[in-house]
Amino acid sequence: MLLGGLAVTLLVFLVVHSCSDPPVAEECGNGIDDDGDQLADCDDSDCFDHPSCQAGDGDGDGDVDGDGDGDGDGDGDGDGDVDADADEVDADQDVVPCDPSVEVCDYTCERDEDCALALDMLDCCGGYPHEFMGLTIACPTAVHRDRIASSACVIPWASGDPIPEVPEECSPFCDGVSCRACSDIGRAVCNDEGQCVGLAAVDGCLHDDDCGDGRSCVDADHDGLFQCVDGVQECETSEDCLLDHPLCEVCDCLDNNGDSLRECSCYGCEGTECFEDIDCDSHYFCEDNVCVYAGSNACRVTAGLLECRTCFVCEPSEENPERGRCVRDPDC
Repeated sequence: MLLGGLAVTLLVFLVVHSCSDPPVAEECGNGIDDDGDQLADCDDSDCFDHPSCQAGDGDGDGDVDGDGDGDGDGDGDGDGDVDADADEVDADQDVVPCDPSVEVCDYTCERDEDCALALDMLDCCGGYPHEFMGLTIACPTAVHRDRIASSACVIPWASGDPIPEVPEECSPFCDGVSCRACSDIGRAVCNDEGQCVGLAAVDGCLHDDDCGDGRSCVDADHDGLFQCVDGVQECETSEDCLLDHPLCEVCDCLDNNGDSLRECSCYGCEGTECFEDIDCDSHYFCEDNVCVYAGSNACRVTAGLLECRTCFVCEPSEENPERGRCVRDPDC
């Protein structure tokens, strides 16, 4: 009887399964678990030999992370990092790189994208709202993006943004501090020294090469922002001046006449080479670095008493008030 029962059971099993649907094969690359084994496409062993699975992960992007964007990081945004924010800049998974409250942070930049404009609420004359000419203002500064990520007191800013509320923990002691007007800063860049700096909103520059022919990059307003202005710098360093003026003992490369452009100013020069009228003998003016005789009555206003005869004074000219001519003193 036992053997007879087993035989009946086996017969029923064979009849039932012979009448059911045939097993479904896994279709590689359609994103569906066709054969019901909880594995789809290239994850299913049935597809290991399929051409699309041998080239990668089956999504056609050439990597093996399955997100379809081709950068191999698995987050689906295509920017090469794994933080899924598609910013193409930080590549750091949005982890704050440094805690300034417990360590000294390195905010050296490598590219312009590392820098941004922000309101530094710990700077009395910067982002912290303060009074100037009867108005409440907040001045933006150029900062490293890591500072924004590290501190709630450094708030991103763009032109036209309103002054935000100051976080409770960001109140510097500013009593007695006198601030100037905000610099007209346009954007933040990374300079050659790895520092985030601001560029002037109009004609902003870092180097003379940024300005084109006949123009130079200078800080005309002495506010820390460099702009392109008309004119050419005569020198970069004092060494440049010594090479151009080998007959001189000492040279300086600086703004000598207040036009914001650098010029050579040298001393102890041999022969007739000069840089100012005072470098020349009496009745000589300095023209193109050469002492030129200007006439027997020519005088320099600062040395008029020495260059003019008795009862004569040095009357300055309208074109150059430091130069003049010896004229009779009506009171003498």
